[in-house]
Amino acid sequence: KDPGRTIVLGEKFLKDFPDSPFRAYVLVHEMYAYESQDNYEALIVTGKKALVLYPRCHDVLLMLANSIASRLPSEGSVRTKKIIEAKTYAVQDREQLETLVRSPGVPRVEFRQYMRQAIAANAGVFGLIALQGGEIDTAIVEYEKATAFSPRGVDYYRLGTAYQLHGQKEKAIGSLKRAAKLGPSLISSLAEKRIRDLGGGTPQSVPTPA
Repeated sequence: KDPGRTIVLGEKFLKDFPDSPFRAYVLVHEMYAYESQDNYEALIVTGKKALVLYPRCHDVLLMLANSIASRLPSEGSVRTKKIIEAKTYAVQDREQLETLVRSPGVPRVEFRQYMRQAIAANAGVFGLIALQGGEIDTAIVEYEKATAFSPRGVDYYRLGTAYQLHGQKEKAIGSLKRAAKLGPSLISSLAEKRIRDLGGGTPQSVPTPA
């Protein structure tokens, strides 16, 4: 629960036990700690270290794809390069999810729930990448998939954004209302503002998705 302490202890462990099989596990916890500190540069560096040890880790691939796609330059060749990088991680994550099988020690219900959440999270990242790349039709398909598998406020908000960009006002409002209901509070306030803007009848310029 203390991100700073997590990072300090994690780095100490990595230094003291350079051959431990738990190194990838420790790096994943450090990634979550950096995420909670909004230190995305350190998150990406740490994630790439974790992938060397655990190339098919869903959590690592997903966090890398999402972190890169969420924080892109406004324009230029670097933006294009980072979109491609984020999509590469998202594709790798989707490929490994498609081949994932249940371990005998994991209950079927628990495994199904995990898979639904993992598939939804992956689709959400693909949707964000598509939005950032201006591929609105693809974004809608991916966010519809994400919200069907595991409803989250942020995915409904971005789906509403995609519908708005596609000129589907009523669908946009419906998705934004779901986002406002599901939250968290920041998403609820953004969704409520977007609903008011749409209800006013004057199209607003659409900012980068939250």
